[in-house]
Amino acid sequence: MKFAIERTSSYGEEEKNPEVEGAINAESWWEIEIKTAEELVELCKKTDAEIIISLGRIARKHSLPTIEIYDDYRE
Repeated sequence: MKFAIERTSSYGEEEKNPEVEGAINAESWWEIEIKTAEELVELCKKTDAEIIISLGRIARKHSLPTIEIYDDYRE
């Protein structure tokens, strides 16, 4: 399944590279394909951060669920 992917530390800057292996630039956002739950767990391990899966800003614009790497405080 394809997901938009971004980091909390660059929230609102969809064009900014999330620096995640396998992420590709797709127009004005970055996306990644995750096929299994195990791949999702590996992503958590590689980024050493919590992840949030949501139907966020990018999803509303482009019909993709979003993985946010929660590497900074945002509330």
